[in-house]
Amino acid sequence: MFGEIRATAGGPLSYSPAVTTLLRTVVARDDAADLLDALAAWTPVGTLADGLHLGDVGWFLRFDAEECAGRLLLWTAVTDGVREPVAAGFLDGPVLRLALRPDAAPARRAPASAGMEVDGPPADPELVGAPDAAGLDRAPADSGLVDALADDIGLLLGDAEAWCDAADGTALRAALVSRGWLDERDAPWPLLVHPLSPAPPRPAGARPVAEADAADRVAVQRAAFEGSTFTVERWRLMKDSVAGPFAVEALVRTPDGEAAAAATGWFAGAGRCAILEPVGAHPDHRGQGYGRAAVHAVCAALAERGASAVAVATPGDNRAAVALYLSAGFVHQRDLHDLYRPAP
Repeated sequence: MFGEIRATAGGPLSYSPAVTTLLRTVVARDDAADLLDALAAWTPVGTLADGLHLGDVGWFLRFDAEECAGRLLLWTAVTDGVREPVAAGFLDGPVLRLALRPDAAPARRAPASAGMEVDGPPADPELVGAPDAAGLDRAPADSGLVDALADDIGLLLGDAEAWCDAADGTALRAALVSRGWLDERDAPWPLLVHPLSPAPPRPAGARPVAEADAADRVAVQRAAFEGSTFTVERWRLMKDSVAGPFAVEALVRTPDGEAAAAATGWFAGAGRCAILEPVGAHPDHRGQGYGRAAVHAVCAALAERGASAVAVATPGDNRAAVALYLSAGFVHQRDLHDLYRPAP
């Protein structure tokens, strides 16, 4: 047990009669279906609400069970034996990436000042449930749940230097700031979104990635990202994982048949926002539109499956990537900012 939440009348999670227990479960690689289902169900239309998407986990599942051990997490509220998932996490090195069930993450409107400080007195009850930084209305939730989750994040990460991407404007982010986390505003990640109505046309020269294309898909990835450890075996692990059915891939070749660019998208359900993760162009073929063609091919395939939009977040100092997405029709929606906690 990682925290007790005392019930409050009228809370959307309906905690009753008196005590709800918050449990943290480590999810094994091959048992991640429930975690993926929760992430899909929590994904909104036309944007991302949180830093963790089904596709982030899907791309991570290119690693085997040993490499994934201890990295995937699910928090569950248990009341009278009834379990309700309320948060999902992915330990990406020293970064805890999070997604929260919408009614478990009430919005906390930032102060009217130009700064983005979110610590201070509790949210005004008239403002709880106001749109968060993503423009989404999050219903009020039991503040005990937020406090229990914030405390457990501290236990999980120990005393080491750490980062967490709890969403701007939420009570959880405010709770973490009140516990000493710092709002890291000097390293923004632009969130770029491409609505899929109308759907973009599928470019010539782009095709889905089949087994026969796997070696070329891997070669593009390794050339595009210095230090990449992607292999054909890891591509197969990803495709054969519980997340494999959500993956949409495209490989673009030159007129001479050389593999020039590749992209992977992740479907989160009809009407929901998909993501791109990852996208890369071979250095020998950059600046010729092949990366944009790979992005458009994946967007078209995701539109055919029923996605409402496609989103991608990239470091703000990666200007080439930002320029690629803007040229492909993406719109800068907002910046994402991590929280940082220094080591003592």
